[in-house]
Amino acid sequence: MKFYIIDGYNVIFSSYLKIKPMEKAREELLAICKSRFGANFLLVFDGREGIISESREKRVVFTKSMCADDYIKKYVEKEKNRNAIVVISRDKALIDYCRYLGTKTQGPELIFKTEHLPRGEERGLSIEEERKITEELKKIWGLDD
Repeated sequence: MKFYIIDGYNVIFSSYLKIKPMEKAREELLAICKSRFGANFLLVFDGREGIISESREKRVVFTKSMCADDYIKKYVEKEKNRNAIVVISRDKALIDYCRYLGTKTQGPELIFKTEHLPRGEERGLSIEEERKITEELKKIWGLDD
């Protein structure tokens, strides 16, 4: 069974979540990960003093004394069954290091696969919002009829 380690802020800033307030973006990413991976994931965020180091659910870590990348590297180093781990990030240095250790890596698109979602929901937009944006762009580009 695969276990997914997610570079939290890297994934947020590589997706539509970057436009949301950070707390909402973290909550939505956690909900998506639960839906996609069940209990088989660890979501890692860079932390600051005063932020809890681990959530009640033990699926979210806010690092305190190191960056998320270093935490993920150390986690992978300690793991015996590295070929069961998939690290999700766009960070090239982290990806290269994890591959060197024998783990698989994926980009954030793995989390946001949309084959099961109706059109538009993969970006968090309703059909009405899509139409409104299209109409606004037509006006800007002088294409309105």
